[in-house]
Amino acid sequence: MNLKAKFLFFVALALLLNSRFINICFAAGEPASFLLIGAGARAAGMGGAFTALADESSAVYWNPAGLSLLKKKEFSGMYGSLFTDTTYSFMSYAHPVFTDKNRIALGAGWLQLRSVDIEKTNQVESLGHTQMVNDAFFLSGSIQPRESFPLYLGISGKRISQNIDAFSSEGWGMDLGILLDGKFLNFGINLQNIGKTEIKGTSYWNDEQVKELIPCHLRTGVVLKAKKVYSSLVDFFQKDVPGNEYSIYEPRISQHPQALKQKEVSHTKKENEQIDIKVNLALDFDYVLGETDSLEFYHGVECWLNEIYGLRLSFMNDFSAGASLKYERFSIDYAFILRPKLEDTHRFSLTMMF
Repeated sequence: MNLKAKFLFFVALALLLNSRFINICFAAGEPASFLLIGAGARAAGMGGAFTALADESSAVYWNPAGLSLLKKKEFSGMYGSLFTDTTYSFMSYAHPVFTDKNRIALGAGWLQLRSVDIEKTNQVESLGHTQMVNDAFFLSGSIQPRESFPLYLGISGKRISQNIDAFSSEGWGMDLGILLDGKFLNFGINLQNIGKTEIKGTSYWNDEQVKELIPCHLRTGVVLKAKKVYSSLVDFFQKDVPGNEYSIYEPRISQHPQALKQKEVSHTKKENEQIDIKVNLALDFDYVLGETDSLEFYHGVECWLNEIYGLRLSFMNDFSAGASLKYERFSIDYAFILRPKLEDTHRFSLTMMF
């Protein structure tokens, strides 16, 4: 199956699933729902379909098993404005450790949702302003059990806290991840909040203890990967005709030493002009264990040109698009999310590799 056929197949499948699950409501009312927003501008541009890709430091959130895919240390920070006076931030760090038999990586992350200038009122008058701050801290690890097989296992421990005015609550949770990194296909699983994460706090109205249970999410994903290398921009738009006496890049030349030298220079130039195109077509499913009608579906398309320029697109319930620019040890990612019922949002990420 060539690159074009793979792309058309995936888009058709996405549209089919989209028509089936378009009316499923998002479980925004569950405890600590800020954990469902996502992390990183790159993943946001793909509509959150990142469980089976997770090849950057944001894997501490998406799938801790993906940390072992990194070959360099990586630090990343994201900032976004969700709506009026509400910001969403994420920072992550990954530290790969390579041994003779296993590939091991460690990671850490911090996620925060902050709303300020929230007005407090009663039935008569204003009581001033307050703020809401929700945080999640991640500490993760990943390992490749067998060097000869591209299967990775990961685990994340996380501390969750919620604060609004005088009320606060906190709790601890755990995620388990699996990622299979194939040549043409990736498969990933992230089991979030194993055994249901319990968060406890003191009641706003009295000194009684209150608690909430964050449900366990089974997040699965698949990524279809395609790659094509073109000799030049000409080759990208026009193919050679089989059997032609002359190539559109290089006419037949004699074996004269000067001609051979020119041929070598031509080959070197052609290699420098190569266009490397990579496409990732991602599908994610999120199911809340023990709840019916809770299946969520995400999809996204990502295209890289020479591992420098990246473009992304997703068109599920919310339309999202994104772009990336890599330069030496740095990468800048941007995502735009169009929400019909809420304000449009922009997210920016800056990543440094060293």
